[in-house]
Amino acid sequence: MAWWILRQTILAVGAIAAYFGARGLTKGSVDEALRHSQVIIECEQRLGIYVEESVAEPIASSPVLATLANWVYIGGHWPLIVTTMVWSGIWHPRIFVRLRDGMVVPVLMGVAVVVTANHYILDVVAGVVLVLIGHLAALALALERRRDRRAALVARPPVRDDESAERTAR
Repeated sequence: MAWWILRQTILAVGAIAAYFGARGLTKGSVDEALRHSQVIIECEQRLGIYVEESVAEPIASSPVLATLANWVYIGGHWPLIVTTMVWSGIWHPRIFVRLRDGMVVPVLMGVAVVVTANHYILDVVAGVVLVLIGHLAALALALERRRDRRAALVARPPVRDDESAERTAR
C-alpha cells in the first residue's frame, strides 16, 4: 500500500509540476502569449463561438466579483483538489485512480491556457470538465456504496424457513 501511495503522489506532483512549469514558460514572454491568445480569439470568432466578452463582462465590471473570482481561481481550487485526492486515496482507492486519471485532462488544458495566455473559452471548457469529473466521482461513489451493500447482502447466509418460523413464534 505504501508503494502505491508513493507512486500516486509522484504522478500527482508530476502533473502539478507540468502545470506550474508551463506557467513559468510564459512569465518572460507576455507579448508572445498575447499573440497566441489573439490567434485563438480570431479562430473562435471565425467559428462563431467567441462569447468570452459577453460572458465575462458581468464579473469583470464588478470589482467585488472580479476579486472573488480571482481568489477562487488562484487560491481555491488547489486546496480543494489536494483535499479531494487525499481523501479519495485513503478511503476510496478505486475512485482515486479514476479521479487521478481525470485530472490529467484538466491539467493539460491548464497548461494550454497558461502557455497561450488564453483565459477565455478554454477556462469555460476546463470548468465544465472539472464539474463533470466531480459529478462522475459522486456517481462512482454511489455505485461503489451500492455494490458494497449488495455484496454484504449476498454474504449473509440465507434464513431457513424453520428459523423464520421460530422467530415469528417468539
